[in-house]
Amino acid sequence: MITKPKSFSIRLNEKLVKYKNPLCIGIDPHPDLMHDIFGGSEQNPSSSSALKNLEYFCTEVIYASNNKVSAVKPQVALFERFGYQGLKVLSKISNLARSLNLLVIMDAKRGDIGSTSKAYAEAWLGSDAPFPSDALTLNPYLGLDSLQPFIEISQKTNSGLFILTRTSNPGSLDFQQLLFEKEFLWEKVAKSISSKVSENESKVGKSNQKLSSIGIVVGATGSKEPKKLRKILPNAPFLVPGFGAQGGSAFNALKGIVRKDKSLVGLINSSRNITHSSELDNSKNIKEWRNNLNKVIKKNITEIKDAIKNNEF
Repeated sequence: MITKPKSFSIRLNEKLVKYKNPLCIGIDPHPDLMHDIFGGSEQNPSSSSALKNLEYFCTEVIYASNNKVSAVKPQVALFERFGYQGLKVLSKISNLARSLNLLVIMDAKRGDIGSTSKAYAEAWLGSDAPFPSDALTLNPYLGLDSLQPFIEISQKTNSGLFILTRTSNPGSLDFQQLLFEKEFLWEKVAKSISSKVSENESKVGKSNQKLSSIGIVVGATGSKEPKKLRKILPNAPFLVPGFGAQGGSAFNALKGIVRKDKSLVGLINSSRNITHSSELDNSKNIKEWRNNLNKVIKKNITEIKDAIKNNEF
């Protein structure tokens, strides 16, 4: 008999308490950014060597992340470009990460209607999911009915969801900042899902604070939005992209994630700033690359911990 895992919110909180930092390492095998050790920029999806390098790179990132951070976040599109063989690699590295007790946040940004959403949810969050993950990113812009199948299946498997709300890309201003009845669109999205967030809360930690298994994606490049969103969704975990390479500072990334008692309520994702850092460029072999990657990870963790220690939130 398969034992049902603890709720995603409880598992996330346990990791955050253990590591005392909210860093999540993105697994983004960008073809233009790959180090020569992993085949460089020659990443032809039909090449068997490129496929091997894809798995090689991802495996190295996962082992480097182990016992340092709570979670990893594979970017699904960068595996899909390799076709079914790339998806086999995605499944394999996801299983590897989970076997090491890393949480896997699958960055697929899914969202569709009715039975299509249900099929997506079963693929990523179902009890027999071919691409096993602990949480999944969702696009809510088809409406609340597009989210419901994901919510139902995530409740059955105690998985998590992160709903795109206020993202860090420059183009987010095109729609998310539009005003409707004196509210920005991202505010309306947050308010519209607030009841679902509340329904999926659990008591976590020694203090029995509440934390939901449904969270939102909030970019690190904004300054005021995280605090506004925290007021709307006091117990939702935030997944914060944009730290480092997209210009978000550690302080901005932590807004909305750090409670007044310095407990943590979410994850800061960093991808290119870590796995494609310029500090890795001069690595002559895999041993040097591993050592340099470990230094970069520790440097990012230290920067985040210092920001938590030295600022009020």
